[in-house]
Amino acid sequence: MKGINTAGEKNIGIVTFLYTNYGALLQAYALQRYLKNENFNVVNIYFKTIEHENDSRVFNFYGTFKSKISQLFFTLIRYRGLKKRKLRTDLFKNKYFNLSPIYRTIEDFISRPPLFDIYISGSDQVFNPYGDYRDVFYLNFDKGRSKKIAYSASFGINEFTDDVTRMVLPLVQDFDAISCREKDGADYLRDVLGREVFWVADPTFLLKVEEWDEICVLPKLKGKYIFVYALADEKSLIEIAKRIKKKTGFKIICVRGNTRDFISADKCIYGCGPAEFIGLIRKAEYVVTDSYHGTIFSIIFNKAFYTFISRPKVASRIYSLFNLLECSDRVVTKEKIDCFTFDNKVALHNTEKLEEMIRHSRVFISKEILK
Repeated sequence: MKGINTAGEKNIGIVTFLYTNYGALLQAYALQRYLKNENFNVVNIYFKTIEHENDSRVFNFYGTFKSKISQLFFTLIRYRGLKKRKLRTDLFKNKYFNLSPIYRTIEDFISRPPLFDIYISGSDQVFNPYGDYRDVFYLNFDKGRSKKIAYSASFGINEFTDDVTRMVLPLVQDFDAISCREKDGADYLRDVLGREVFWVADPTFLLKVEEWDEICVLPKLKGKYIFVYALADEKSLIEIAKRIKKKTGFKIICVRGNTRDFISADKCIYGCGPAEFIGLIRKAEYVVTDSYHGTIFSIIFNKAFYTFISRPKVASRIYSLFNLLECSDRVVTKEKIDCFTFDNKVALHNTEKLEEMIRHSRVFISKEILK
């Protein structure tokens, strides 16, 4: 693996989430590609514990004996699709990522981190103070002559208590530059550190639509459809999609991570990798999701969409983005779902502010990472 280069060419190591979640992988790909476009050597440092390995298995059961039996039943009847999802996800990683050797434990990573001129932590919830692997994602090791940068780091919480500050402050003081994905996170760190912390865009916004088109795999589906993707509350999303279907007649296509029940969609897809995921959004007429990155790709591809707030306690990233775009009419909360009415408006209200933020984010990268 390449280490510190004294000849002038900088080597960059990124620490982020590289698991099976679509959004995590796609944001990691976006940052790597953007930096490679700037002609730098970029490696994603591959931190993957045995626990992560177990979580990514097709057969992965937990809970009571009765629950495990139910999970086994649903996994068996959907095994072909679930296996295809894993294969396609692994193929995506192998094809598009420049990965380091795997680090299996926190101790292994902290005691012998790979040598780079610049370490970048981010994006996604790498700054979650309650995370099990906080020392890894906060880059809690001696940086030596290297630089530590946080790009679009997220805390994944809405409340910044004194306990959070006690955990976080010692871990961020030796960062050379910090940027956050949510405005409240940037404001919080600016206050406790007493120095500039930047509010920047998620890495997925750094790439142009044409660059995403290069890697997306379009579905072989006939007819127009409403795309549904849920992280937490699938039934509510299906209810919203049904109301859109009633007005449009379009089919409901649902990519499922939850295999433990049945839902009333026209088609459920289990064998979807990251490239297929963005392809389904690309070709959809409407998108209904509670996913942050499902929302982002709806914006990138200029889709009519609704974002359901299924987890209010961790919804700051959604509200931060929507306040910027001035499109609160795209949000559906649990309190409003019963009175939800379909509106076929497509245009976002303030894409100029988003474009300005993307330019600001690129300036941050050029000044703090690439200088």
